[in-house]
Amino acid sequence: MGLAFLITSENLQILSERKVLKQSEYSALLDAGSLLSTAQTERQRILDEAQQGYERKLREGHAQGVEQGKREYAQQACGAALDAARTLDGLRETIAGIVVKAVRTIVGESDPRVLYETALRRIDALVREEAFLVVRVAPACREAVAAALQHVWPERMASVTPAATPPIRIVTDSRLSEEQCIVETPSGTLDVGLDAQIDALRAAIRQRTA
Repeated sequence: MGLAFLITSENLQILSERKVLKQSEYSALLDAGSLLSTAQTERQRILDEAQQGYERKLREGHAQGVEQGKREYAQQACGAALDAARTLDGLRETIAGIVVKAVRTIVGESDPRVLYETALRRIDALVREEAFLVVRVAPACREAVAAALQHVWPERMASVTPAATPPIRIVTDSRLSEEQCIVETPSGTLDVGLDAQIDALRAAIRQRTA
């Protein structure tokens, strides 16, 4: 006897060689059809879940990729910023060096007395009320400093007795360079020499170009 029906992966088919089904065969056919329908539904559900899982993983991978890209971009941006900062720092140093070199060249051609006069005038307000001043310089600079003091504070250099005129004493110190000038007062010590002024100039240039 030939088969009354055949279950395939997609359909339940009645075979052409059998036109009439017995009751038992018909019941079996209904059961088989129900099973096949259930199986197909379950198959589709599994496929749908697999597709959804695939898409979810794809999105997660994309998100991770984007996040990784952001991190890499941030690292690259940070590296570029650091490189730019180093370049800018180097540029500041270069600018400061050029200006300082130019200043030293100009200063080298200037009268030392004039330089000391400028420095002393800048601290006049700070030392005006001090009881006494001690100006320490290199031995070779004593005459230039004395001339500058006489020109800037003539009344103080003229007499040491009046209370309103603080005494000023020049002390030579062989440990100092010719570009140093230390002014000592009861309140503290000031460095008004060329080296100190150059350092202040260099710091100002760095700050202005920051």
